[in-house]
Amino acid sequence: MNNRMFGRVIEIFFPEDSDKIGLKVKIDDKIITIIEEQNEENANIYKDDFVFVNKYKVDDKEIFEIESLGDVEDE
Repeated sequence: MNNRMFGRVIEIFFPEDSDKIGLKVKIDDKIITIIEEQNEENANIYKDDFVFVNKYKVDDKEIFEIESLGDVEDE
């Protein structure tokens, strides 16, 4: 099952005693929390950036991948 969603980052945080990064993303009227290992891609995601979130399951575990679209402004 693969589910691609569009949302906006509303908060970035660093969980205590961890080398991971946390992102709270607003998708429709829901807020999802994604916590993952820091890497070059998610290190360049900022608050208010628009993102695509891919959600899928592997061995009954939910996996999230996040792709930044940057700070897209309305024209």
